[in-house]
Amino acid sequence: MLEYTTLALVLDKEVVNEADARVFFYTEDLGLVIGKAISAFKIKAKLNAHLEPFNLARVRLVCKNQILIIDALCEQRFKGGVAEFQKLATMAKFLKEALLPGQADQGLWAEVMKFFTTGGNEKELVASFGFEPSLAVCAYCGDQPKIFLARDYSFLCKRCFDLTPKEAWLNSYIQF
Repeated sequence: MLEYTTLALVLDKEVVNEADARVFFYTEDLGLVIGKAISAFKIKAKLNAHLEPFNLARVRLVCKNQILIIDALCEQRFKGGVAEFQKLATMAKFLKEALLPGQADQGLWAEVMKFFTTGGNEKELVASFGFEPSLAVCAYCGDQPKIFLARDYSFLCKRCFDLTPKEAWLNSYIQF
């Protein structure tokens, strides 16, 4: 049984088995982590408020047959108005789709933290993934791209994006 304590950005939380939660983190030391919080949705659950999306939390994880979240303490909440919330929600969905579990990257962690703390630039974040928007062209027509798709790591212009079926991108894209 392995135990880890790390700083984590909560990207998403889903209900599992009525009372349990599946939580998606992006961590400084472990990369993307999908953990299970047992009884997180019960009335007396102490972890639930600390595991809300857009929280920066210090978490303790135990790996046995699966990753279990034992402790969580919120250190910072990222919040703002409706526009900022929508921007953070889009970025959290994008990160959840684009990142692979267990691959830590200190440079990417720094860019993600910069984005969430100061409302950073989407182009810089995409560039930290290794995809430079200024050097890219639309995958279909060759025009200047305005959108980056997480599903297949491709760039599209606005016109081609509008013509693409919705199920092809599933809200996991960045528009700049």
